[in-house]
Amino acid sequence: MENSPAGYDIFSLESESTLTESWPVDRFSRRVNFQEGTTMPSVVWRSAYGLALLIAGALQVVQAADPPPGLDNPPAAPPMFSGVGLALASRKTEAGYQIMKLIPNSPAALSCEIQVGDVVMAVGDADSFPYDIDLNDLNFENVIQLIRGPVDSEVRLRIVPKDPSFVKEKVIALKRQILFGAGLMGQNLVLPFTSLDDRKPLTVDQFAGRAVVLVFWSVNNLDQLPHLQQMIHGLDNRKAFPTELELIAVNCDATIEQAETTLQQHRLEQVRQTWIDPKTIESLSSGVLPLIVVVAPTGEVEAVCHPESINLEKFLKRYSAKTDAAK
Repeated sequence: MENSPAGYDIFSLESESTLTESWPVDRFSRRVNFQEGTTMPSVVWRSAYGLALLIAGALQVVQAADPPPGLDNPPAAPPMFSGVGLALASRKTEAGYQIMKLIPNSPAALSCEIQVGDVVMAVGDADSFPYDIDLNDLNFENVIQLIRGPVDSEVRLRIVPKDPSFVKEKVIALKRQILFGAGLMGQNLVLPFTSLDDRKPLTVDQFAGRAVVLVFWSVNNLDQLPHLQQMIHGLDNRKAFPTELELIAVNCDATIEQAETTLQQHRLEQVRQTWIDPKTIESLSSGVLPLIVVVAPTGEVEAVCHPESINLEKFLKRYSAKTDAAK
């Protein structure tokens, strides 16, 4: 057992999208107050010594309670806040705050633009452009507050790469998102799809050995079809990707008959056409559409996100690298 110095923020990460306190702590103050002589397990201290991994990730503000009886105009529920999935060292370096971990399936990880070891030197958003806030004079708590914000809002991070040989610094724009699909990450995707060509059942394991990209959509997302089609067209024409890449459009209309009617006028081209019961989507993303799910050639789910949260071109190149290494 080792003594812990007073005043450190110590947290343990027990899942991709959940922050769990190792010691009693006010959930919203992010401060643990140690008494003199307080001890903790040495294995945790060794892994956390000198820094605190505080996730600028998917934390949802507690919703407002039901309004008291008699209120004709109850106050609006507070906005949901989130971050981008970074775990930062609490001690500032000369350049800024170093990134110690990328939370899987988070905007930071899916962007494929940020690496562990990079340093965040400034933070900005749409309102502050072009005057990003330099982090030199900010403490750890202030930095975390800058990175977090309303869901779907944009945050810009000015980054010093871990290896600055080619790029001295870069600016990465990310959308703050609530993470979902954590229960699927690393698991096999067992869902009952139906082919819209012949109404035969179809499962992802039929494409074992291939990288599979599933695009979930419905008649309620027709305004986003052009963006989805552009994304698919880019993938279909990139020779850098593995030859075994399966693109599947998954319609989520209320019934298969409605899906077939929708496809007569609106469809995603260059993909396999399927349908799934929309109730199934609740288990993936609480019904949020459109949705991208990426399944690795080994069969495990590696991404569950909104299309704007992932750089698919860069994300899929990891499979080409693995394929080349195996040859």
